[in-house]
Amino acid sequence: MSTTTETRTTAPQDTEPGVTQNVPEPAPSTDPEPQHEPREDEQREAGPNGEAAKYRRALRAVEAERDGLREQLTAARRREVDRLAELLLAQVDDLFTIGGVQLDDLVDVDGQIDEQAVLAAATALLDTRPGLGRVERRTSPPNHGAGYRPPARSSEPTWGEAFNGE
Repeated sequence: MSTTTETRTTAPQDTEPGVTQNVPEPAPSTDPEPQHEPREDEQREAGPNGEAAKYRRALRAVEAERDGLREQLTAARRREVDRLAELLLAQVDDLFTIGGVQLDDLVDVDGQIDEQAVLAAATALLDTRPGLGRVERRTSPPNHGAGYRPPARSSEPTWGEAFNGE
């Protein structure tokens, strides 16, 4: 078999302008492409059920993605319910554990958290179990606004009076 080699004239970047060189072009390969062993999954897909298997794998991947997104949505909804229940309850988990409320009961038809339903469920729980409510802590001292008052003078003698001779 004989192959012909073409030559082309180019001006390489590392030579002076106007000087050309003859560079041989690689001969096109006449050898057939190397054959590789088909993988097991390629052999399986080559069969009559191959296309169905491909669709089943794609379906499993989509279902896994859907399940992950559902978990993220449930967690976001739960955080929103906790934020709202925190306004009334000391422990937000009490709404679900003691109150028996399901997260789906607090979602409106559009899929959003219904604030009124959350507050109503928390209020209903507090009506039956008032000890679960949030307790506001007093931050100011009991004599708020009274100003400075000198300590009351006791009738007992002090050391200062003893040294002064009073």
